[in-house]
Amino acid sequence: MHPPLDLTTLRLFVAIARLKNLTRAAAHEHIAVSAVSKRIAELEASLGVPLLYRLPRGVEPTPAGQALLHHAAAILGNVERLADELGDYARGAKGHVRMMANKSSIIEFLPEDLHAFVQRYPDIKIALEEDNSPAILKAVAEGRSDIGVFTTGVPVPPRLDVFDYRSDRLVMIAPQGHALAGRPAVRLADMLDDDFVGLQAGSAWDAVLSAAAARLGRTVKLRFRLSSFDAVCRMVGAGLGISVAPSTVLGAFTRAVGVCGVKLDEDWVERRLMICVREAAALPVPARLMLAHLRQGSG
Repeated sequence: MHPPLDLTTLRLFVAIARLKNLTRAAAHEHIAVSAVSKRIAELEASLGVPLLYRLPRGVEPTPAGQALLHHAAAILGNVERLADELGDYARGAKGHVRMMANKSSIIEFLPEDLHAFVQRYPDIKIALEEDNSPAILKAVAEGRSDIGVFTTGVPVPPRLDVFDYRSDRLVMIAPQGHALAGRPAVRLADMLDDDFVGLQAGSAWDAVLSAAAARLGRTVKLRFRLSSFDAVCRMVGAGLGISVAPSTVLGAFTRAVGVCGVKLDEDWVERRLMICVREAAALPVPARLMLAHLRQGSG
């Protein structure tokens, strides 16, 4: 038989052990003395061990009672903290969240996730700003944004909490009819004689491509640096160079701007999108709700 260790019994036992008197404990918990005596007797019987010494002027916990008191106090404390935190969440159903995210996460994954969040928490307002990964990390570290979504490949400032969000793969993009466009797959070495259309210096894209080219003893010949993948795709479609972009970003522009994608046969093509916050436990409640929501969709 399982002992009746429900919260009411634990709360009652803690009161008895601290007040050292059944009558005072019964009054404190608003329970009849007879009900208190019966509940404690049933608890001792179910556990098979005495929990209280019955003394002429009150009670004292036995060693087993002291052990129960220790654990019961911890359990009740956790329950109170849980209730407080859930209350915070209920009170936090109104407010705002400051977010920053890079272009590819905004194109690929965030719209659906943010739509679901707004449906669930319609009174939480979202201030979303687009920027590159280094700027996002800096803003979160300095407290100018609650949550950031960025791409791995750039240094993460200390004291940031980082969580997985999503992943995607890079592909080569080229104008339709380009010499490399008909291949089933290409290597970076095949591409480095061409001019590139790339993203801003210091971006995760720039760091990954520059490092990969350096390992080959080469450099990327950047003809243009732009601020977004849609602009990159348009320039590539106009025949002004080739580039590398996430496959899902490419899908949004292939028909519109006349570019095609080719599998990139390299071990660095999988990109991980991450979530960063300054200190998860100290976030305002609306931001904590957003963080939990985004992490639920990760995988």
